[in-house]
Amino acid sequence: MRRRPVAELAEAAGLELRGRRDICVETIAVDSRAVREGELFVAVKGPNNDGHKYLEGAYERGCRAFLLSDRALGEAFFEKHDDICAIWCDNTEFGALELAAAYVRELDPIKVGVTGSTGKTSTRSLVGSVLSSRYRTVWTKKNLNTYVGISMTAFSAPEDTEAIVFEMGMDRKNEIYEYCKRIKPDTALITNVGTVHMEFIGSREGIAREKLKITSFLRAEDFLIYNSDSPFLSDGDIDRLSTGSFRRFSAGEKEGSMLRIGGLEDRGLGGIAFDMELSPEGAALLKEAGRGSFEPCRVRCELPFMGLHNAHNGALAAACGLVYGIDLKQSAAALSGAEIEDKRLTAVRLKGGVTLVDDSYNANPDSVSSAIATMASLEAKRRIVVLARMGELGPAHEESHLRIGKLIADSGMDIAVLIGRDRDLYARGIMDSDRACGINCFPDVESAADFVKSIIREGDAVLVKGSLATNIHTLAEKLREELGQEN
Repeated sequence: MRRRPVAELAEAAGLELRGRRDICVETIAVDSRAVREGELFVAVKGPNNDGHKYLEGAYERGCRAFLLSDRALGEAFFEKHDDICAIWCDNTEFGALELAAAYVRELDPIKVGVTGSTGKTSTRSLVGSVLSSRYRTVWTKKNLNTYVGISMTAFSAPEDTEAIVFEMGMDRKNEIYEYCKRIKPDTALITNVGTVHMEFIGSREGIAREKLKITSFLRAEDFLIYNSDSPFLSDGDIDRLSTGSFRRFSAGEKEGSMLRIGGLEDRGLGGIAFDMELSPEGAALLKEAGRGSFEPCRVRCELPFMGLHNAHNGALAAACGLVYGIDLKQSAAALSGAEIEDKRLTAVRLKGGVTLVDDSYNANPDSVSSAIATMASLEAKRRIVVLARMGELGPAHEESHLRIGKLIADSGMDIAVLIGRDRDLYARGIMDSDRACGINCFPDVESAADFVKSIIREGDAVLVKGSLATNIHTLAEKLREELGQEN
């Protein structure tokens, strides 16, 4: 965003402004320790902290523009300073989104919303790569998929932006609805419906219903792009669990998918390859919608990163490309050079001939299963799985950990290093298998890291996986730092 007066932003969003009207900003920030002059500090009230307590710290760093909801603390802050301005709102997370939505309305770009239980981060990067082959495109970076994160994505868009891809996370009811109420994507994409967030939503059908709220503000001419192989995303499920009228475009291995996946080839560390076939029905729908006159065709696609499950993510991105006039050959070329975020099934060669597979960003039963399947396909003398707990599973917690433990052994893993309070559940699952697998349990990441470093040797492949809150990513980082990467 170009540098502009806060008063202009407040007026566009219909929010109250107090203080100096000439202060200008170019983005927003939520960390008072890192905020700078020219940024709007958003004082977020969370379950464990309140940004309003750090207004003085933000001021000392040069910040003069604030988004506030606590009147008492805000008024006390104003009494001390006469060179500031503040935008007032009832909830600063929603307020930031209102400001972002006002800016996006000015840009009037293509708006794609991406959600799903797994794969949404990789998929939004792939969608961004595909759309970038034709449009000036901005997409969510890192894990900025919350209210403030989506706002940051919007404000990162230059004024000549033609397309924005928003990743939309969810761990509570109506969260996606609130995003879409303001951003109003004109294309929605759902990667799948899994069991993550069962703790908060209660059932897989409930998760599907929440994910499908991404369609709440689609118009009749807009598209829902979805994984036809996912449970709870059949045509009947979509009819039952969503409202409104919109076009549907399916991608998957299932017969009848408008963009069908086939010819899957696992190349290990070299990535994957697969075919994408546009069906006559898919081509007809795109033509009827005025999105392009594409002929039914088949194109081979290569992705430079691991995991056969990424074929679905790549096909969903290519489907989004079709909706915006990008043919399959152009999409395949864009996907071949795509990059995904670190810590998401990324493989590096460490010195000493060890392969580290870092998938430490997050963990749920679906993503852990995919990571183990990828490990099983690698050529290695020994396959070592380093695994911490999976979170937000609610009533499925125990069964999920037991099932993953059994899968570790059934898939031929040689050694399991199990960390944290659910390590015994994983271990019990491993012992339920008929196949042998070495079990090593540790209470914390630090003690496990020393053990892993002591046992790995040339030819080993090591998977590091777990929910981010467990700090499992620090184990992968330690292995990189202490062993070093091959050039």
